[in-house]
Amino acid sequence: MRRPLLLAGAAVGGLLLLGYGSSFLLSGDKVPRGVHVLGVDLSGLSAARAEQLLARELAGPAAEPLELVADDVRLRLEPLRAGMRVDLDATVDEARSAGPLDRLRGLLGTRRDVVPEPEVREEVLSAALRALAPRVDRKAREGTVVFRGVTPTAMSPETGRTLDVDRAADAVRSSYLRTRTVELPVDEVEVQTTDDQVQEALTSVAQPAVAAPVTLDVGGRTVQVRPVDIAAGLTFSAALKPEVDGEKVLESLGARVEAVEVLPRDATFRIVGGKPVLVPSVDGQVVPAAGLSAALLPVLARPAPRTASVALEVGRPRVTTEQA
Repeated sequence: MRRPLLLAGAAVGGLLLLGYGSSFLLSGDKVPRGVHVLGVDLSGLSAARAEQLLARELAGPAAEPLELVADDVRLRLEPLRAGMRVDLDATVDEARSAGPLDRLRGLLGTRRDVVPEPEVREEVLSAALRALAPRVDRKAREGTVVFRGVTPTAMSPETGRTLDVDRAADAVRSSYLRTRTVELPVDEVEVQTTDDQVQEALTSVAQPAVAAPVTLDVGGRTVQVRPVDIAAGLTFSAALKPEVDGEKVLESLGARVEAVEVLPRDATFRIVGGKPVLVPSVDGQVVPAAGLSAALLPVLARPAPRTASVALEVGRPRVTTEQA
């Protein structure tokens, strides 16, 4: 049993050796038969002739733009501008390197496809990808509620992302001359808020806040804080906590709040008998922005009718008597 096996093994080995020897005698240091590079047949060509042929035939494929896909963003990268081209020497060396079995297969008409070897200037490729990164990168956005007029609108949270340039360079390098579409890696930047939390802020705070006015008691006099005034100052923090910007509410109230205030008066000068005479400044009584915020915030989620109160504070003039 062992003798026939040994004879069969010797026959196979002899066949391989014969095929290798025949192939080597036929091709010498030339490219073995059946070798193709991106469809270009290099069979029997010398190294110099193979390089010339590949330089001509692969000029188009080597320069064809790559389509880069980063999440939902599609980009184009021109290989030559990004420092990539075919390494003709390395490609031809790979084409010429063939073991006994490959050479025997070539003699029998079997095709062997060789993938071109790329030559990459790493710093140029990285710079090209960094230039594309701003089109991929996106800041994380927490969910919130914004007002368009007096209509609150939910803004869903959105994860952020950044292009991983180093890993993207690896992906482009390994895909070049193999495929035209390259998936680029991106790093996600997570958010803390959820759509459910945004909807809760919308329905439990924002919508009730502008559903009715708030009657504001200011030292025994009243001011109607209308939904449009509330919408002007109501915002939500990154944690979806409601906040009231008192300054913006006062700006929206305008003359209505001024009617219950005593505005401060700056120090001035008037001319008496040809000489300037100082007119002293006068302190006022005004609605404080911080106090207005503190008064409004607790009542915004309540149903109508809603009331709140705020105490007047001393309002200092911009130009005091002392300054004048």
